[in-house]
Amino acid sequence: MKIFNTTIKVLSTKTMILLTLFLYIHTINAQDNNYIYGTWTFSDGPSFSRMSLDIKQHTDTIPGLKAEILSAYTGRRMTFSPNGDFEQSMASGERLFGKWAIIGNVLELYDPQGNSYSLLIGEIKSNRLVLIPPTSNDARPILPELYFTKN
Repeated sequence: MKIFNTTIKVLSTKTMILLTLFLYIHTINAQDNNYIYGTWTFSDGPSFSRMSLDIKQHTDTIPGLKAEILSAYTGRRMTFSPNGDFEQSMASGERLFGKWAIIGNVLELYDPQGNSYSLLIGEIKSNRLVLIPPTSNDARPILPELYFTKN
């Protein structure tokens, strides 16, 4: 019976530590969530200024590619609701819906099928959001940082 009581005390201490840590992380994330609520519009200037020189040169050599890239980003709006709903609307009128969550410093976007897309949060303030797309050894994003301003 003594071993059982000792085990319960150890588990209770570990459980309390984990619960405290969870509540602390949740509080930090809730503060970030408050900033992200609302509609954000893509900022062309700062985002395209971060494009690497080699990608800029490459887009200049292929007719129509630069215009295609511009149209894919320009006018993009992202809306984050407090209930976890997410909407992205494009200048073309295309709209995407899903769910969102902030986990640490990562914004997770989930489509209706449950697939996720992760973006690192480079900066989040009341009027400015910077998202960093994922990179890998064999692929890098056209725009390494996506700047948004709050409407």
